[in-house]
Amino acid sequence: MKNIPVRQMQTPLSDSNFGGSFSIRNIGDLLAGEDMVQALHRHDYFYILAIKEGTGHHVIDFTPFEIHDHTVFFMRPGQVHQLTLKTGSQGFVMQFKSDFFYPNDKASGQILQLASTKKFCQLDSESFKKLFELLSYIFQEYTDKKEGYQEVIKANLGIFLLNLSDTEKMIKERQPASIHIPNNVLKSFHFCWKLISSAINKYLSMQKCFIFQPIS
Repeated sequence: MKNIPVRQMQTPLSDSNFGGSFSIRNIGDLLAGEDMVQALHRHDYFYILAIKEGTGHHVIDFTPFEIHDHTVFFMRPGQVHQLTLKTGSQGFVMQFKSDFFYPNDKASGQILQLASTKKFCQLDSESFKKLFELLSYIFQEYTDKKEGYQEVIKANLGIFLLNLSDTEKMIKERQPASIHIPNNVLKSFHFCWKLISSAINKYLSMQKCFIFQPIS
């Protein structure tokens, strides 16, 4: 275990605003027409792999998983994994460090902790579509880098994590265990994101554009 290499985040030189703490990549661009084969390693950051279409093999903490359409993998810093992703696969790889997502906010930390227990999720097409639309929007904001994009990304990341944590409505998981989110955590998180979305939409209304509705 001590000899397993630890990979650190590598972000484009053009993205200095996040200080190397966040990135999202299109899987098609990463593959560039070839299979991705990664030997056993670990990360010092959170790692989300969302497969819209694709095949391959993923081993997390020495537990093997088959990669199929509409699958999401979520890994915490320090977890061990080995990945083979076949050419033609589509989706996103999103990475962020522990200090990126509101590290001083208790409710956000609880949602992140709950979501990160979902190391492998097999979703139906409608549930995956909802999550994938959020990732697509985050990717677009990350690519365009318009004014205020950092907070927009964090807000949409929060919505993504909340939806991923909703085991009863969103996720058909192949693992037998389930996670219950306490009502006080959900209420606190909803209140937090109402404030964030309200602030963002107030700013963007002056730019005559609209991003997303606050969580109801």
